Amino acid sequence: MSIIFLITAALVLHLVDVMADKKLLIHGAMGRHNFGDILMPHMLTKLFSMETDIDIDSIIYTDVLANDMRIFGGFNTFAVSDYFKSNPKWANTTFDVIIGGGEILGCPVPFAVSLFENERTKYFTKNNPEKRDPLFDRRPLAYVLEKKDFAHPGLFMLNTIGGGGRHSNYYNELIDYDFRSYRNPNKEGKAVEPDSVVTVKRLFGDRVEVYADASFAYKKYIAFQHHAHDSAPPHHVAAMLTGISTALDLPIVFFRAGAATGHDTLPFYHKVGALLDVEFYVMPDLDVWKIVALISRATLMVSSSLHTRIIAFAYQVPRVTLDCRHKQIAFIEYYDKSVFNISRASSHDETMKHVAITALSPENLKIFQQPKIAADAAEKYIKDVFRPMAKLMGHYTGKE
Repeated sequence: MSIIFLITAALVLHLVDVMADKKLLIHGAMGRHNFGDILMPHMLTKLFSMETDIDIDSIIYTDVLANDMRIFGGFNTFAVSDYFKSNPKWANTTFDVIIGGGEILGCPVPFAVSLFENERTKYFTKNNPEKRDPLFDRRPLAYVLEKKDFAHPGLFMLNTIGGGGRHSNYYNELIDYDFRSYRNPNKEGKAVEPDSVVTVKRLFGDRVEVYADASFAYKKYIAFQHHAHDSAPPHHVAAMLTGISTALDLPIVFFRAGAATGHDTLPFYHKVGALLDVEFYVMPDLDVWKIVALISRATLMVSSSLHTRIIAFAYQVPRVTLDCRHKQIAFIEYYDKSVFNISRASSHDETMKHVAITALSPENLKIFQQPKIAADAAEKYIKDVFRPMAKLMGHYTGKE
């Protein structure tokens, strides 16, 4: 038996072993508390369970650091560098990788790490070169992985990512990805697709109903979310909310859409609440499903977060977005366009009060409550983003 034959046979057996040990890894900013980033992998996982033959219990969820987010309704999340080729445990494993979504273009590793309160953050500093996490030495982006990071890279896919804008140089980092989709205008000129969370009502309607029955279910209220960094001073916000609540005869329920470093804080809400002359509640719970339920049952939502907007859109709750940035404007412009001119305001002036009050006028309610628009957006995401990824992976079992 020739040496060439033996070498060839060994290579074939090795490839068979690698292909037999194939895993799906979903990577994103899901290891710290940010509402949308925790929800996005849920949408993917649910669709994989419904439309593919993938064993969802085998899916690996990663962030820059490990954190068990199940207490908040998320996933047990692992440090992505633990799956790199530097770890011999994965020498024979092929990884298909999906970047779960979010504002990933322009999010460097040090910034992503700074949002964690975690003992392992010390391994990302320049002061520990001998123990430095291998992710630190990669290209700057925390949520754009490279095929060379893995011993046996499979398919790499982008699930309606954001950030960067049309002129960002970061698109060069994405050349090797086998499937790319974006939720806002992009340098590639690809279609602007819906964020995956637009499917929440379609995929998780029953689950949300259970949570909704357990909190504020039998009250009418205004759901309010904002954080101190972008908001007007507490006295101004309180004056606006007092005017809105009085005019609509509805109490205010404050909630957080993110509790990671630099996100929403209870002290800000308590400061505003202390200045209110109307009924209010502060919801301390950070379970993302309870937050979804709270929004789904609101009479009106006033918030700054993109994904609170998307949940309200999915459930046809009248919605006002404060202090819009490009990602909020892109979503409204492409998928919630009918209310573009009646659902945006500044927390720094009187527009906040005026837009919120007029949102519940009979004529505006008809514009806000168009369920077919939300259903069409959910269908578009599944048809144009999820199914192409599932088919590319060879796991699609559903029907068109």
